Amino acid sequence: DTDAPTAAPTEAPTDAPDEETTEEETTEAPFDPLAFEPAELPVANVAREGFALASACKNDGGFSNLHLNDGDRSTGFSTPWEATTDPSAEYYFFIDLTAPRKVDHVKLYPMEGEENAFPKAFDILTSMDGVEYSSAASVSGTSAEAAKDGLTVELGGVEARFVKLVTRELGEGAKRKGCYLSLSEFEVYAPIDTASNMILNRHD
Repeated sequence: DTDAPTAAPTEAPTDAPDEETTEEETTEAPFDPLAFEPAELPVANVAREGFALASACKNDGGFSNLHLNDGDRSTGFSTPWEATTDPSAEYYFFIDLTAPRKVDHVKLYPMEGEENAFPKAFDILTSMDGVEYSSAASVSGTSAEAAKDGLTVELGGVEARFVKLVTRELGEGAKRKGCYLSLSEFEVYAPIDTASNMILNRHD
């Protein structure tokens, strides 16, 4: 008898992974400095990015309506001199804030050298469309001396895009200039957020 031949053992197939493995590639989105949720900030002067227009303006000597909201109190606005001697003559200007704001208060500053022309009585009106205005505040008995650090008029958070000042009693300017309106700055304060804050301060 002879022994039956035996088959050579075979290795079982394996599913073992290769020694070299590759990690999954990830791509990171580019950083966007404006992609954030705006955070609420305290009130700020939102008139700086608006547009100021006046019913009348002294065109010579640098008294433009553009100085009403330029953020520079060394410059100023004035209506024409010697145009009237009537203190009840009406002058007005308005600021287009370019977008609706919940206006907390406004602040007026007398112009150095033209303090006598600071308005003695005036109304503040607000509007959303620049056509229909509503009374927001009425002020009487003011003086440049009392307003030397700014005269604040509270508006209580009224929503408005346009803020308008209308005189009821003009100051009498010095050196026979008649009755006219003069200010160094008109500021409008409203709550802002971190996004609008960057726009308001982009010139800085």
